[in-house]
Amino acid sequence: MSRTGESRANESRPEVRMAATGEPATDESGAAGSGTSGSATGDSGSAAARTGASTTDEPKMMGNSRAEEPESRRAALLHRLAAAGRELSDAVVLFHTVLAERLGLGASDWKTLGLLERRGAMTAGELAAHTGLAPASVTGILDRLERGGWVHRHRDPEDGRRVVVTLDEAVVAERVGACFAGLQRRLAELYERYSDDQLEFLAGFMEEIAARQREATGELQSGSAEGGQ
Repeated sequence: MSRTGESRANESRPEVRMAATGEPATDESGAAGSGTSGSATGDSGSAAARTGASTTDEPKMMGNSRAEEPESRRAALLHRLAAAGRELSDAVVLFHTVLAERLGLGASDWKTLGLLERRGAMTAGELAAHTGLAPASVTGILDRLERGGWVHRHRDPEDGRRVVVTLDEAVVAERVGACFAGLQRRLAELYERYSDDQLEFLAGFMEEIAARQREATGELQSGSAEGGQ
């Protein structure tokens, strides 16, 4: 084919004319380009516009979510902590109730033994103050415990006017030790999961909770608790 013929053939091809002139090719009817190409370009532009709008809104939504996340997580954790505290309290009360019944003791009897174990020798008046029971009730408890061999009453060697109550630790170890074996084993297994620093934190946390519980108890006893008259 001659150069002139080749040039004329190329000019008859729309894609070649567009490449050569930089203008859109037209078909025989004079319409610009093909419908498919124009539609694709228009759809792409619309999609970009839609994507742009979505992208603009998305950071705002994500930002709000991040701002709310710490507060909602803390609220959930506080709720979980409160629920766990109630569950622990119920479990402890149930355990000690069953244990006291097995040993033939009442709830107040068992509580009195616990106080003597933790605080050492005490007078009947001191026990009444710590248990919140009337002096007459404390006297009845001590009579039962002494008959059962759990405690002994004797004169304070430093002040003969005081009668103190002491726990018979040998009797308690013999009668109660086996009952606590299962719980102590389970707790020992649990403690193995934590480092010394973690255990120190947990111990301090529980001590603080106990202190606040005693404060709240004192408020209830004195009638000064908020909302209580």
